[in-house]
Amino acid sequence: MKQFLLKTLCVAGVLFGVNTIHAQCSLVPFGTSNFIQYSLPSEMEIAPNGKLYTFAYNSDAMAFQLHSFTSGTWSLTATIIGSSNIKPAIAISKSTGKVSVLIRDNNDGGKAKVYTLVGSSFVAVGGAITTGSVSGLSIAFDAADNEYIAYTDIANAS
Repeated sequence: MKQFLLKTLCVAGVLFGVNTIHAQCSLVPFGTSNFIQYSLPSEMEIAPNGKLYTFAYNSDAMAFQLHSFTSGTWSLTATIIGSSNIKPAIAISKSTGKVSVLIRDNNDGGKAKVYTLVGSSFVAVGGAITTGSVSGLSIAFDAADNEYIAYTDIANAS
């Protein structure tokens, strides 16, 4: 049926003088080629003031690293010493610009931990929030500036 419709449309195009354009798909770089290279997948967020942040675990530095992009340059903003083999999560409050991250720390049994950026340092929001290993991390703010987290509890398969 699809072939019949395609043939019918092509014949109609020839008979009624419909012009067709054949285009190629290509990738075009956006802006300048500025990048940060990590050893694991990274997360990216944009603050209300327009500042771009990227957050990931860097195995060479043995730390989670938050970089910010200002005036065409990436700068190391803050670090968290730890170890991970999964992608961390980052969220920025749309109302206050508060930056929070959720990580899995393999140095602490793969437990989930939440940190908030204060100046140029991360501050732990309490201790580990899980008793066992986690994966599938996610963090978000609601309109009232409340933080929400989600994760997969590997130890309890939930």
